[in-house]
Amino acid sequence: VVAKATDKPTTILEVGFGTGLGMTATFEALSSSPNAINFLSLEIDRTLVDFFFSNHRDFPGEWTSVAGLEVFQGKR
Repeated sequence: VVAKATDKPTTILEVGFGTGLGMTATFEALSSSPNAINFLSLEIDRTLVDFFFSNHRDFPGEWTSVAGLEVFQGKR
């Protein structure tokens, strides 16, 4: 993924956000990439997502509704 993301814009779909380790590791590994990185993660337990973002203010975002689903849209 790192090699691909440094060559062109990349979209990553992660199943199971959990504690957010996958997202934070991805953004750290790709911090110097000049290309856009769209990171989509699915999680059925909103409590985990709320916990992560309340403890990681460096990943701001907000909850919105899309097609009747609650979606947290990060703004990094």
